[in-house]
Amino acid sequence: VGTYRRALSYTQQLGDLRRETVVRLNLGLLLSTNGHRNEGLDHLYRASALAQELGTEGEALLDQVEEAIAAAGGATGESASWYESQARAATAEPRSIPRSQRPLSDDELYAEATLPPH
Repeated sequence: VGTYRRALSYTQQLGDLRRETVVRLNLGLLLSTNGHRNEGLDHLYRASALAQELGTEGEALLDQVEEAIAAAGGATGESASWYESQARAATAEPRSIPRSQRPLSDDELYAEATLPPH
């Protein structure tokens, strides 16, 4: 697993989408079959998105990735697009919200209701 993670880092540094897709496919297969299903599916879904970006060059890879996703119990086709949009949203630049405009969490509500004023 460590070797695949290093290879993934190198392919990302090089900007080589095809190799990144292959590494993510293999890493996803390895993780999903060794008890790390969710992490494996994360890599497989990302591999699917990368294969789609490759266009016709990535069609054969996309078929392999979709088979691996199905074998791991993940969603393929239209269902996968929901995951990809969530992944993009999670990696997008976080918005800064002033504390005064943030909703209170349960802990903050409890503290306000039970603690004496400061």
